[in-house]
Amino acid sequence: HNRQRETFVSCNDFTAPSAAPRFSRTETNACRPIPRPGEHSQEILRDLDFTDHQISDLIRRKVATIPGSGS
Repeated sequence: HNRQRETFVSCNDFTAPSAAPRFSRTETNACRPIPRPGEHSQEILRDLDFTDHQISDLIRRKVATIPGSGS
């Protein structure tokens, strides 16, 4: 029953509940690459009003990470 209704979807080698509610004219496939650790760190910290200097300091002290920062 669940397989027929596509209650679960497989994406990036794991199974997860599919989107709900489902609409007949809307594509619900949200499968995209898994973010790398730290991929959105700077964006999130800026949204939280951290300055570039503060973000650099957090990365230097390995409190936060970004891809390629060696952490």
